[in-house]
Amino acid sequence: MNKVEDLLEVNNLLNDFIEAIHFYDKDEATALYEKVRLIEREGLDKEVIDRLDLFLFRYFVFVHDYEKSEEIEKELQSRFESFSTENQIIFNTYYSVAKIVNININPALEMFHSILDDNPDLPDFLLSDIYYHLCWGYVYLDDYKRSVVYGNKALDLYLSEFNYFRIIYTQMLLAISHFNLGFYDEAEEIYKHLIRNSKLVNLHHLVPHIEYNHCVSLTKSGNYVKAIENTRSLLNILNKDEEIYIQTLLSLLEAKIMQRDLSEVEDLIELAKERSSKNKSFEKYTLLTIYYEKKLSSEYDAYRYLTNTLAPYLLENSEKKVLSDLTKMMGDYFIKQRNYELASNYYELNLSLN
Repeated sequence: MNKVEDLLEVNNLLNDFIEAIHFYDKDEATALYEKVRLIEREGLDKEVIDRLDLFLFRYFVFVHDYEKSEEIEKELQSRFESFSTENQIIFNTYYSVAKIVNININPALEMFHSILDDNPDLPDFLLSDIYYHLCWGYVYLDDYKRSVVYGNKALDLYLSEFNYFRIIYTQMLLAISHFNLGFYDEAEEIYKHLIRNSKLVNLHHLVPHIEYNHCVSLTKSGNYVKAIENTRSLLNILNKDEEIYIQTLLSLLEAKIMQRDLSEVEDLIELAKERSSKNKSFEKYTLLTIYYEKKLSSEYDAYRYLTNTLAPYLLENSEKKVLSDLTKMMGDYFIKQRNYELASNYYELNLSLN
């Protein structure tokens, strides 16, 4: 095989590799990785070698191999000035994706916007990656209006290429954004499609997470009866040792307290304490359970516990979003209950987090 044919084969392999990642095909991407890592670099153009390493960087981020992704990121940074303009754009995009995945949101968002501002004609495989991760980043920052804008941009691109897995992941973010904006009917419609489509494309591992977010949405919208029904069904299919089981258990507890349906609440509290005590990393759920337990006897005791114990713990352990969601929801709840003093207290704490 002559050099031109070798180069053509390498380029085709690299294109197939990044396409598998783009279409969220982990099995195919992993199989192609085994071929890509064996490519003989001697005799290849520097542009091709750079592209090869950039795609490897994206692969390691994709499969959450953080050690290898950080290692190759440092290597690529040391070569950045020698990259072609196109490869510099690719690096900056993947570097920002890695930041989003590692919850270093603001620098990533700034870089994404800089890339978009400076490059009006980006290829779709980069543009959709940027839009999707902008949506993800803004969801994390509770900027749901912007997350909807960029989520819809990503969705349009994924729909145009029948990229089913990415469509589902984008719709998950859009559903979260819609219910946090109070667009409950729109969120409900998205969840119906999400649950059905996840099963159709065999993404069964996503269904519990979609169902859980749906339960949270139902509680936030005040549809407590449906939330209780759905969380009960979900608990029956979950592994009791997994984090999502405790999250769903607390969601059920929350909905029942909001509904003022106190049947089984004490049993649920004891079960939540038992499950959360089995893993040190679940400590925040123990503290959240104690918060709900205190609400049964005194809303004011619960609020004092929140400010003195739960809030400091959550902030110290980078769980500001959990605290923000809780204080906003409780503020809304007490407005409906016409307890304006407690509503004001919760809203004030919520605003202090921004």
